[in-house]
Amino acid sequence: MTPAADRQPIEALVEGLNDAQRAAVTHPGGPLLVLAGAGSGKTRVLTLRLAWILERLGHRPHEVMGVTFTNKAAGEMKSRVTDILGQRGHDCWVSTFHSACLRILRREIEHVEGFASDFVIYDARDSRELLKRIIKEAKLPKTVNPNGIASIIDRAKNDAIAPDALRAQMKPGAHPQTPEIYQRYQERLQQANAFDFGDLLLTVLRLFEDKPEVLARYQQRFQHLLVDEYQDTNHAQYRLLRLLADHGQRNITVVGDEDQSIYSFRGADIRNILDFERDFEGAQTVRLERNYRSTSTILTAATAVVERNVDRKGKVLWTERQGGEPISLEVAYDDREEARRVVDRAQQVLGQGRKAADIGVFFRTNAQSRLLEEEFLASGLPFVLVGGQRFYERKEVKDALAYLRLLVNPQDEVSLVRIINNPPRGIGARTLGDIGTRAASKGIDLGQALVELASDPDSKPRVQKALGGFIDLMTSLRRESETLPLPQLLGSLYEKTGMVKRLEDDGSFEAQGRIANLEELLAATVDYGPMAPPAGLTAFLDRVSLVADTDRLPDDEQDQGRITLMTVHSAKGLEFPVVFVVGMDEGLFPHARASTFQSELEEERRLAYVAITRAREELVLFRARRRPAGGGMRYEGSQPSRFLRDIPRELLSGQVAARDLGRAAVQAQKGPEFPGDSWVEYDEAPSGFGGISRQRASPARKTSPSWRSRFDRPQQSSEAEKPQDGTSNQERVVTELEEGDVESMLRVGARVLHPSFGEGEIRSLDGPPDNLRATVFFRKGGSKRLYLRFAQLELISH
Repeated sequence: MTPAADRQPIEALVEGLNDAQRAAVTHPGGPLLVLAGAGSGKTRVLTLRLAWILERLGHRPHEVMGVTFTNKAAGEMKSRVTDILGQRGHDCWVSTFHSACLRILRREIEHVEGFASDFVIYDARDSRELLKRIIKEAKLPKTVNPNGIASIIDRAKNDAIAPDALRAQMKPGAHPQTPEIYQRYQERLQQANAFDFGDLLLTVLRLFEDKPEVLARYQQRFQHLLVDEYQDTNHAQYRLLRLLADHGQRNITVVGDEDQSIYSFRGADIRNILDFERDFEGAQTVRLERNYRSTSTILTAATAVVERNVDRKGKVLWTERQGGEPISLEVAYDDREEARRVVDRAQQVLGQGRKAADIGVFFRTNAQSRLLEEEFLASGLPFVLVGGQRFYERKEVKDALAYLRLLVNPQDEVSLVRIINNPPRGIGARTLGDIGTRAASKGIDLGQALVELASDPDSKPRVQKALGGFIDLMTSLRRESETLPLPQLLGSLYEKTGMVKRLEDDGSFEAQGRIANLEELLAATVDYGPMAPPAGLTAFLDRVSLVADTDRLPDDEQDQGRITLMTVHSAKGLEFPVVFVVGMDEGLFPHARASTFQSELEEERRLAYVAITRAREELVLFRARRRPAGGGMRYEGSQPSRFLRDIPRELLSGQVAARDLGRAAVQAQKGPEFPGDSWVEYDEAPSGFGGISRQRASPARKTSPSWRSRFDRPQQSSEAEKPQDGTSNQERVVTELEEGDVESMLRVGARVLHPSFGEGEIRSLDGPPDNLRATVFFRKGGSKRLYLRFAQLELISH
């Protein structure tokens, strides 16, 4: 917190804003839409708006509610307001939607039928485990995908659809029993005294709709609402905000950018921001169009991509940072070489004096990370993969948390099933099945059934002993949870369960890492130690449950010196001096799924806009001329992304192949791949031989193409292998061919390269010119009969 003597008056802070920012911050009241373009100072405006409401509009801290989508963003907003106003800023309700709803539920749970005050929160993995059990109990075919049903249920909750209304909303192809599974899932959650993430919002929404007196209390309390990233709100969140704001002056400020609405798969509805003025009559709109992040070159490229969309309100971003580095396009032979080029370019950037943390590498799908990880590992460059397994999802951490959850809520069947035989204590699948059968037949929870089975005289002595030991363990820990501070409780749990000792006895490198994770979990509880038991335990579990995926970003100390690899979705809200965007090919970016509906293609454009506008100074785009198909069993030629065609060609540097932009040949600025040539022109039409690469180069000097094959890397060779002219085999390049030279070079004796079999020699040719078939003898694979249009051969000189 900034000392009071060092704080500036709010007027002085507002004076430093531009005109549009100042208008947004000082808006007197009523509904306000702030359209904040990328890099336009949104966070500063939102923070100062909150401070202005408290300082100049006369609202008290508890009368203002600010909601956003990540704990990190909420913490940053509260911290900044506290620096401006001191303790008053800290006392505001600033949190994520889920945290705010959890807080309301903790206060109002008596109004929610069927739930007790010691309820727990199921994360996504807990929810899926419960769904798997329900599907298994229903004896549905193994082909039923629990993740698919979970996705349908998640979407239903985002859209505020109850189980009995789901069937009418289901898409073709969904399992016909999904509504029944949804209904049973909700019943089991209630039986376990648990809510999932979707329920946190939906339960509060229904509470407000069903209990007008409760809604009125919160409407009276929250005199002003502030909403960050409004374009990412789903239908349930939208209805919740409408209810809370529907009184008095309807004081609601929403900040967002329709051009950055990229989470429809999570239920986000772009119509919420597009229709704001219609939903809130008399609303004012302020556009933040000055960009403080990127160069004009980068902004021009981003605008050229997104302005083709129809569903947008429109903004014209501008910056005083005119010009800047041209955008680079790196074209690789295939996806493996694309990954190598990313590493090579990263090494170049580092060689220019940049830090590893200055580089962000973005990709459209998680699957693209594999080759990038492999190449970065091979290179030795430091990197961090955002979206890898997060701390609270690691097995040993989940195990310890399951014990803690069961202490708070003995009805939590997901946690019970996870730990009942972990560490092993002789309670196998058959015993667990007996517990489940007893629970179902008697209509009781698993914990009660466990106690009954342990005392049942018909149970085997071995079963009675094993279950009795578990009951004694949990009873002892539950007593301690009522008296011990949380860190001591967790330490006792480690000791009594033997989970740490078991890992110590293992002694492996992996076990040491797991012990370190348990130690880190213990450290995470320290802040909750001063809280009176068992309140500290409950607060800690609430916090853990609400940690979102997007909170795992590269701001940990250990990540500061690393190149960041992440999906474009994960990159939203971040910025880097240098950005690489990998996979700029049709079917990948935009994704193949976006070819059906215009709305999906528009979201892909917005995703490309987000990727481009993360760059402050340099932007490098990568594509590959062929990619795996058929489950990786073969390669097929790829077409350049339509987004590349949208970027004005004068913004691109280097020798850009026409076919890599899907348009006429390009004359571009001189680039590093061609130090001696001013430009290279490529044929726009594909080769008549399909699998043979060809290009037209400047006749003044033979040059390698702007892409290299995977075989163009130096390899060890003996003196005997060097040709008479003194150049080594490593220096050979793919032959440049004039338009009419292809057929003349395809002759018996020609040397070729194949992506799998390596170097070979053509032994015979037959068939018509448009469907030639060759017999090729390969050193690695022997003799092969190949159709040249499918073979993906390259001619080489020697």
